[in-house]
Amino acid sequence: MDKLHGASVSFGKTHPQRKSKKRMIGALLIIMFYFICSFGPDISFRTMPDTSDAYITGNPVFIFSATGGRVVAIAPANSDRVRKGDILLQLENAHEERQFKKAEQSLLETEKETQERYIADSQNNAQILHAQMTYQQALIEYNRRLQSIGPAAISQDDLRQALKNVNSSKAALDIAIQQYRRNLLWLREADISQQKLIAQEREALQKAAEALDRTRVRSPVSGYVAHRNVHTGLQVSPGQTLMTIVPADQMWINANFTAAEIADVRVGQKAVILTEMYGNKVVFDGQVEGWDQDADAALSALSSAEKWISEVQKIPVRISINPMQMSQYPLRIGVSSRVKLLDRRTRSAHFSLVRKGINILRAYRKYLLED
Repeated sequence: MDKLHGASVSFGKTHPQRKSKKRMIGALLIIMFYFICSFGPDISFRTMPDTSDAYITGNPVFIFSATGGRVVAIAPANSDRVRKGDILLQLENAHEERQFKKAEQSLLETEKETQERYIADSQNNAQILHAQMTYQQALIEYNRRLQSIGPAAISQDDLRQALKNVNSSKAALDIAIQQYRRNLLWLREADISQQKLIAQEREALQKAAEALDRTRVRSPVSGYVAHRNVHTGLQVSPGQTLMTIVPADQMWINANFTAAEIADVRVGQKAVILTEMYGNKVVFDGQVEGWDQDADAALSALSSAEKWISEVQKIPVRISINPMQMSQYPLRIGVSSRVKLLDRRTRSAHFSLVRKGINILRAYRKYLLED
C-alpha cells in the first residue's frame, strides 16, 4: 500500500466481495446459456405435434415370372436390399440351355461353311494369278527364241517346245478363268440363300437366349424386397406375382396425426424423424408433402356433436425423407418411426435466444476486462 498526499491507493487489486460477486454472475450466465442451448429446442417445439404412429412405406414394384417352371434357387429374403439387374430367383432351365447350345452350334456351322466358300473363291483367284504368270513367262521365252540370230540361234525343236509351252499355259489360264466364273456365279446364288439362313439362325439363337434369360428373374430396380411369396421347389406360372421391390429412392413416411394436431400443418413444413433402425444416432430431415384430403373433408363435415371423433380419428400425413440421408443410412419398408413437426418461427426464436446469450457473455467478458 502506497500513501500519496494522505490518501491510500491500491494497484492491481480488487475487493474480495466484488470479485466473488463477478464470479457468481459469470457462473449464472454460463448455466443459463447452457440451458438455452441444450433444452431450448424442447421448450420451443413442445407445442408442435409429434407421433410414434409412423411407418416407412413406398411405391412397390411387382415382380412376376415371364415363363412357367419350377423354382430351383432364390437369392434374397424379405427386407434384403437388391440392386438393379440382380438375379432374384432361378427357374429350372435344362431344356432352355439345350436349345440355346443347339442354336449356337448350328449358327457356328453355317458361318463356317460360308467362310469356307469365300476361302475357295480366294483360292480360285490365286490359281488365276499363277496361270497368268506361267503364261506370261512362256510367252516371254518363246519371243526370246524367235529373236535369237547368228551362231547361237536355237533349233526348231526348241522353238516348237517353247510354242507348246505357250499354248499349254494359255489353256491352263483359260480353264482357271472359266472355273473362277463358274464359282463366282455359284457363290452369288448361294450367298443370298446362305445369308438368309444365317439371319434365320441368328434369330433362332436370339430367341433361345431370351428364353434362357426368362428363367432368371431379375430385379428391375434397386430397392428392398417385400412380400416374397415363393420358395424353392414351387411351380410358378407365367404372370404370377412372386414378390415386390420397393425402390430405395421412392420411400416416405406415413405419419398418423389427429385432425386437431394437423389443423395448422402446411405442405412444405419441416420435420425431424427418428427410426427404429438407427434410434437417436441418426436424425432424418423430413418435409410434409400432403395428407389424405378425403379423410380431412369427411371430418370437417361432422356435426358439432360428432366432433369428438376427430380426437381419435387419425389422418395419414405423407412426409418425404432427405434422399442424401437415405443413401447414407438405408431404410426398410415397414420400419416404425417417430416424427416431430417443426415450426420455423419457434426455431427462429430459439436461435434468437442463443444469439442473445452469446451477446450477454461478450458483455460480461468486457465487464471483467474493464476492472
